[in-house]
Amino acid sequence: LVLDGGEGDDTFNVDFAGGLTLPSNGLNVLGGIGGNDTLNVTNAPSGNHVFNYTNATDGSVVVPGRGTIHYTGLDPITYTSAGGTLTFNFTTTADDIAVSVDGSGNLVVAGPTIETTPVSLSGITAIAFQGGSDTDKVTINSPLNVNVTFDVEQIVLNAAINGVVSGNATTVTVNAGGLIQNGIDAAASGATVNVGAGTYHEDINLSLKPGLSLVGAGAATTTISGVLGAANETVVVGNNNTVRGFTITRTLGGGENNIGVVVASGATGSLITENVLTNNRTAVYLNGGTTQATISRNLITNNRSGFVAPDASYTGYVI
Repeated sequence: LVLDGGEGDDTFNVDFAGGLTLPSNGLNVLGGIGGNDTLNVTNAPSGNHVFNYTNATDGSVVVPGRGTIHYTGLDPITYTSAGGTLTFNFTTTADDIAVSVDGSGNLVVAGPTIETTPVSLSGITAIAFQGGSDTDKVTINSPLNVNVTFDVEQIVLNAAINGVVSGNATTVTVNAGGLIQNGIDAAASGATVNVGAGTYHEDINLSLKPGLSLVGAGAATTTISGVLGAANETVVVGNNNTVRGFTITRTLGGGENNIGVVVASGATGSLITENVLTNNRTAVYLNGGTTQATISRNLITNNRSGFVAPDASYTGYVI
């Protein structure tokens, strides 16, 4: 089945409310030459909704249980459904994708290499961003209240993701409004997470990502402040983790954290450097069984205790 718009501005409406099922070889929508051609998909059933991008005007949409829409010469594509999950498969070229939420609550995925795609978030529980064979970048500009999986090389977080985050990015940037823990969870082991100036009210754990480096914009401008009633420590480091360029402190008021930085049990090669640790009960807690940690060039001030080493089962520390 082929819908050919020809020249001019065309709007194609595909409504699944009545139980529409597409032919086995799909529906082909041809936007034609020139014009501003739009595809509106409405009332798709619940399931995994897959958006495959070939270039800025061509691609396909897999509607769960109903078939595939192949399209050429379109921009934008709008989409509503009964819920489920969303998967965005980007092109084989380098993609620079911006993700936001508009005033109507639609997720808007846009970039110079893909069609602008507003998708209703009603009933959506998880989103996956899948890169192609080149270097891809995704920037999150609005808060998301779903689980998110990233399979791209570069991520910028300008807003919080209030769900489970996973990924394998080699470079992550977290700016004010984003969450550092989101950046850690979205990064691969051995990656670098760069944190922009600002105060981040959260407890963070690097220890599940061996070799990950967390780098702030400088202790004078970048603060991690442990939250009330959560973990007992503000920062946890593990194998070959680096923490550099932060003020590490805690929020006071009852239920506050006791420890600024904890070196996890059994960790090796941790580096804590060029930070200010202040207003903690204990600035640095050295767990047993850890080796080869370096804690150097930090300003440790106004804490009840600078270091606590509860036993002798650690070796090779440089302080």
